[in-house]
Formats: sequence, C-alpha cells, structure tokens
Amino acid sequence: MPAIDFPDSPTTGDIYANGGRTWIFDGTVWGLASSAGVVSTIYAPIDSPVFLGNVAVSGGLVVDDNIVVLNNDTSGTPVDDAGIEIERGDSNNVAIIWNETTDTWQFTNDGVTYLDLGSGGNASISETPPSTPTEGQVWFNSNTAKTYIYYDSAWVEIGGGSGNESLINALETDVGNLQTDVGNLQTDVGNLQTDVGNLQTSSATTGKAIAMAIVFGG
Repeated sequence: MPAIDFPDSPTTGDIYANGGRTWIFDGTVWGLASSAGVVSTIYAPIDSPVFLGNVAVSGGLVVDDNIVVLNNDTSGTPVDDAGIEIERGDSNNVAIIWNETTDTWQFTNDGVTYLDLGSGGNASISETPPSTPTEGQVWFNSNTAKTYIYYDSAWVEIGGGSGNESLINALETDVGNLQTDVGNLQTDVGNLQTDVGNLQTSSATTGKAIAMAIVFGG
C-alpha cells in the first residue's frame, strides 16, 4: 500500500483515500469510514486529540504514558469518584475506585461491598467496636488487646481466644508453683545439711566425753 500522506491543514468533512481505504476528517482526527458511514478506526496524526462521547476498543489498548489521568475535567472541589471497573458478564462487576467522600482508595470483590485499601486492611483501633462496620473489617480492642473481624453481621475474635489465654495463665501458674517448690526444696536441703553438721559436732563431743571417762575411770 502506498505511504499514507494526509493533507496538511484539513477542514471538517475532508475525505482522503489511500490503498482502498477512506478517511474522513471530523475537525480533530482522521476517521476511517466503514461501509455504513460510521467511524470504526481512528488515526490521529496530531498531538492530544479530543474524543467526544464513548470510545470503544475491540482490540488491546496499549498506552505508552506511565500515568493515566481520570476526571481530567475536574475543577474546584472534587465530587466525582473515579476508578477502573471490570465487566464480568452475568456476575457482578468488580472495581478499584477513589472515593471522594471518604478520601480513600476502595475495592470491591462482589460489586456490593467496598473496602478501604491500605491502613492495615481497613482496621480500626478503639475500646468500642466501630458503629457502622463493613464485611471483612478488622477491629483491635485497645482495652483487651483482642482482635476481631466483622463476618456474617457479627464481630468474631481472631488470632487466638479465651481458651489459649486460660492455657497460658495455667502454665504460668504451674511454673510459679514449680519455682516455689524448688525454693522450698533448697531450703530443706540447707536445713538437712545444718542438721548433719550439728549431728557430727554432737557425735564428736560425745566421743570425747566417753574417752575422758574411760581414762579417768580406769
């Protein structure tokens, strides 16, 4: 196919044909015209083209820039959420969005419940449970040092429980009792050593007395 060389300074409605294809200039871009007269493919040999309405991409979308800007026409106080949504047919769509109301990144795995990204996985730290919890939210009770997850409309303790705490407390008590018993045993051994020493001293004194009696009595 011959090289494509679009006319310079085109005006709206200009038509350009090359290699069996026809393009129409709409004032901004050259659109490839189909047999039905609908632009099906866009060729934009200009910088920063502006597309009015939705743009459907049937093939892969390749973007050279490393940042994609959404809500580019926003000015003043932001109010519109923005994000990426995935069409899933008969199943609920899923998405990752920026929530302008709460100023947080959120995601949904079911298309219904949105959870915050980051901040410890939507964790709360307080002495009382959050008043409006969401499914999967984590709450750390700063008063009891216990952790809970909101599941099936209720707070469920995770990371151990009262059974483990009772076992640990019982083991600590047993260790304390054992240390006390060892201390008492050491005291008893010391007392026994003292008694043995006294007995040896008493035996030596008694032996001397008997020997003296024999000498004087003989």
